[in-house]
Amino acid sequence: METIIEHLWYFIIYSSGGWLCECLYCGIPAKRFINRGFLWGPYCPIYGCGALLVLWFLMPFANQPVWIFLFGMLVTSLLEYVTSWGMECLFHTTWWDYSNRYFHINGRVCLRNSLLSSLMALIVMYWLHPTICTLIERIPTILFYALPLLYIAGFSYDLYHTITTLLHQNKRFLAAEETLCQLKECLRQMDQTSNAPLHERIRMALASTDTDERLLSILRDALAKTQRSEAYEAARQRLKKAFPNQHLHTAYASLAEWLELLEHHRKAKKR
Repeated sequence: METIIEHLWYFIIYSSGGWLCECLYCGIPAKRFINRGFLWGPYCPIYGCGALLVLWFLMPFANQPVWIFLFGMLVTSLLEYVTSWGMECLFHTTWWDYSNRYFHINGRVCLRNSLLSSLMALIVMYWLHPTICTLIERIPTILFYALPLLYIAGFSYDLYHTITTLLHQNKRFLAAEETLCQLKECLRQMDQTSNAPLHERIRMALASTDTDERLLSILRDALAKTQRSEAYEAARQRLKKAFPNQHLHTAYASLAEWLELLEHHRKAKKR
């Protein structure tokens, strides 16, 4: 039990330390505070997991700094790649992209970050972790056991709330994709015998048929579905600030533009 609690302390300290470094790294140039965490709280779990993996797998090589450097690069890069791939599959969002950097792999990892991670593995192994172990030994017994349990409770709620938010966002994506399929079908049914350009056929169809009414009905239905998740807007906005380079795998953003365009067309046609 004591060993488990010790590792919880390691996870807490390294997660919180990673969060602080990320906030400083992004906040100082921007001259404002930026919560760089995937979650609400002051922690970045990927740093805690990375530190634990380094300690578990590389401790047998503690007397061989070259192997610590090389294996540290491998372990942390693999963790970052798998995390990026898993989050992209689960939430249909790319959270970070290193495609504009040299020597990257699918934009998920890059050489510069991998080198920095391997240096951090050396710092953790030979300087930071021994200091943390000394500090943990001085924590009073009741706090030693109580604080990690309270932390895990708050962390679990935070994780649940964030994942729920993103899954609601996934529903928006599905509604958008369904709507676009209906739009394609609606446009496909326009006059195919005409030799006029597509945009001209669309204009003629909107002017002479009830196509605009059908499109409006489709779009309104889709937007009504997506508005059910507006209670989670604060969390989405926070994640957007934390990961400014994220991009969504959906055409949802164009739905509002379609609706505005068709509303304008209907008003013009009635004049």
